[in-house]
Amino acid sequence: MKKILTPILIFLLLGQTLQAQEDSTAYERSPFQFTFLFPPLSTNGAKKSQIVNDVSLNLLVGVSGGVESFELGGFINIDKYYVNGFQLAGFGNTVGGAVSGAQLAGFYNVNGSALDGFQGSGFVNVAGAEVKGAQVAGFVNVAGDSLEGFQGAGFINASGTTKKGAQVAGFGNVAGKGTTNFQGAGFFNVAEEVEGAQLAGFINVAGKVKGFQGAGFLNVCDSIDGVPLAFISVVKQNGYRKIGFTASEVQYANLSFKLGVRQLYTIYSFGKPFGPGSRWMFGGGLG
Repeated sequence: MKKILTPILIFLLLGQTLQAQEDSTAYERSPFQFTFLFPPLSTNGAKKSQIVNDVSLNLLVGVSGGVESFELGGFINIDKYYVNGFQLAGFGNTVGGAVSGAQLAGFYNVNGSALDGFQGSGFVNVAGAEVKGAQVAGFVNVAGDSLEGFQGAGFINASGTTKKGAQVAGFGNVAGKGTTNFQGAGFFNVAEEVEGAQLAGFINVAGKVKGFQGAGFLNVCDSIDGVPLAFISVVKQNGYRKIGFTASEVQYANLSFKLGVRQLYTIYSFGKPFGPGSRWMFGGGLG
């Protein structure tokens, strides 16, 4: 899933391919540039995409080599190399390389390389490589490589790997390799390793868990050093599974099944009491 999510989002939402630029790429410097409406109506002229500006102001759409301090665009900012500082756009920010600082936009932020700082948008944030900091979006956040920080989205968060981080989403979170400290989602969470907690309205899936798994319906993990809590909790390696059969003065027979871990497990029971043949007993609880 994580292998296809990033390119699909970039293709559908932006319709263009971003290529990160090497820091050694030759470019010129300018203290200030202003673009009237859209290129080529720029104070930097035809060389606009080869010039890194300290301050860049774009009335509608602007194209520059990069930014070293501040950029403001009425609609879209496009920077070929990198951004160091603060970037603000009414609709979207697009950076071919790394961003160190902050990107704020009404709809989208995209950078082709690492993010060291903050991305905030109304719809989507995409960082092509490592994220150190935070991504907050109304719909989706994507960290193409690793996450070391926070992702918060109205729908879904995805990261290739995690070092230390937290993901909170209205629908789902996906973390690839590495350690995730916290995942909270309305429907599902997926992580390789959790050191903290996974909370979901429906399902949690993880490899190794050190902490707590809580779901409205189903928890699945390879192993856990802690406790899972859900209607069904499946722990593959060190889980607790036990079948019991009893009879008493009020029941012909009762069959029970315990599932979870020894510290906390769910009990399901089914039995036939004395009396008419149509009477049956069902039960459930924690132990």
